[in-house]
Amino acid sequence: MSTHQEILAITSLVMRINELKGDRSFHCTVSPIGVTVTGFDCNDKMESQVMLHDWQEAYLPLLRKLRHDLEQIGQEALIQRQGRAA
Repeated sequence: MSTHQEILAITSLVMRINELKGDRSFHCTVSPIGVTVTGFDCNDKMESQVMLHDWQEAYLPLLRKLRHDLEQIGQEALIQRQGRAA
């Protein structure tokens, strides 16, 4: 995927994870210089933050890794939600 597509995928994953209402929520900020994703626990306490800037040498690979990490978190949130529904 291109940089633009990776950023769109990341923002979509953040929205999807938040819709699942799991133990964690995320906030994504996209700016002309990069992407920031902040994770919060169930008490809205900041738990993690990833800041990627477009001047970093490995910007696209870092975006891909972030997308992959969010995909895994989304899968975990989906499993957790299905477990609550059962």
